[in-house]
Amino acid sequence: MKVAINLLPKNVGDQLLTRHVKEIVRMELVAKIRTGLLVASILLLTGIPGRAMDASTITFLATVTDGYQLVDDAGQPYEVENTTKGNELVLNHVGSKVEVTGTVQDEVDYKIIVVESFRVIEE
Repeated sequence: MKVAINLLPKNVGDQLLTRHVKEIVRMELVAKIRTGLLVASILLLTGIPGRAMDASTITFLATVTDGYQLVDDAGQPYEVENTTKGNELVLNHVGSKVEVTGTVQDEVDYKIIVVESFRVIEE
């Protein structure tokens, strides 16, 4: 290629080289943008950022069911995470009304609670 450029007038060779360099830089920039968009898409589709951001600690009243769930007064079910406190709650207090505090994670079509504490409400 050096030979071909030397055969052309000086300014034509410089223009071709400049265009070639600009095209390479543009292609590299496009490749970086595509890679960034791909990584962002994968993170969004897998929900990695969402899991960290959706978790929140709440306290609410609920009834313990026999399906490893709590159902709040509005009818919203919560899957109880398999932890020491969660197991204690669902194994020993089925049918009881409880005040529960825990970290809730919103999934696509259900919620999960990691029970931090609870107390049985005597009726």
